[in-house]
Amino acid sequence: MSDSPAKSSGKDWNEIVSEATLGGTKSAAITTAFFGPAVYFLNKHHTGFRTRLGFSGKAATVMIPAVFAFWSESQFVAIRARTTLIEHEAAMSQLPSTTPWVPTFHGLPIHHAAANWLYDHPFAFISTVGGSAVGSIFALEKIRHPEMSLSSRVMHTRVCTRSCCDIALWSYGIS
Repeated sequence: MSDSPAKSSGKDWNEIVSEATLGGTKSAAITTAFFGPAVYFLNKHHTGFRTRLGFSGKAATVMIPAVFAFWSESQFVAIRARTTLIEHEAAMSQLPSTTPWVPTFHGLPIHHAAANWLYDHPFAFISTVGGSAVGSIFALEKIRHPEMSLSSRVMHTRVCTRSCCDIALWSYGIS
């Protein structure tokens, strides 16, 4: 038996890491190509954005999505490569696969079906939780502090939503 699944299929672990890094870099570049000009445009034409956000806030507005795009794409490339290697080893060993096909809804308890859906659609889960958190927190801030200005309410919503999304990501195991 080899040290890692990558060695038995002929694909070196360094190749998988390089492929994941390249995919992540491409995703980060595309994301930066979108957010960079958007921040530049807002800085040039929106007085509130220009005066209320310092350099670090503007840099974070560009870099946080780029870092997330890099991380998520490289993770997905590595997971796909690992899954392909495991399937390849199962086929080469002439043994039946250790993970037989199981219907996603019929024959599975509801929590297993939900876990399968969550594994297959992680961004739908994250966007659902994030969208609900943003709307709920913004509405709650408006109810709790009606005298608060809109810009302060947006900043409070941003901070609280970030915390909620971090908790959702940690509960999903993406930290």
